[in-house]
Amino acid sequence: MDPVRELMGHTFSPHSALYTMMRDQYANYVVQKMIEVADAPQRKLLVHKIRPHIPALRKYTYGKHILAKLEKYLIKNELVPMPGGPANGSI
Repeated sequence: MDPVRELMGHTFSPHSALYTMMRDQYANYVVQKMIEVADAPQRKLLVHKIRPHIPALRKYTYGKHILAKLEKYLIKNELVPMPGGPANGSI
């Protein structure tokens, strides 16, 4: 199993490792790096797992960093914007 899929697990609850990492002041950097280095299928799955939690991530300083990284990736690759609007007004 690849490390990205293993970390994300099969479910995405508030108690999952990925969700906990997205909210952590240090571990959010790992999530940001995962977004950068993941191959296309992994990144698609990662975005799919993060997308439902965009409103919650906006409330955390560290979550905003992840949303900014996603925004940068989406703009760079000219993908469809995430629903719910941007973290800083541009997603």
